[in-house]
Amino acid sequence: MEDDRRKHLRESVSYGSSIQFDGRDYDCMIQNISAGGALLRIDAGQLADIEKNCLGGEVILKNNSGDPFTVRGRIIRLNELDGSKYLAVFFLDSKRSL
Repeated sequence: MEDDRRKHLRESVSYGSSIQFDGRDYDCMIQNISAGGALLRIDAGQLADIEKNCLGGEVILKNNSGDPFTVRGRIIRLNELDGSKYLAVFFLDSKRSL
């Protein structure tokens, strides 16, 4: 049996959003979300400057779809697949409505 250490249930979504990282804004899609974090998909061509050294970096996630919110987070994982980058973001505070 697989050991899943997540504390919160994830919900699969497809929300148009943006993140602010290192003083710059980037468009992204939230792929799944929970009370503790989110998985974001970003076009790799748009994001050449976010590489492995971004791990631990702080971002501000602004969700513009569904139930709009903004939240501070920390990048805890980065993967590349099929021309996109996937960022796992751990939320540092509670989601705030926009």
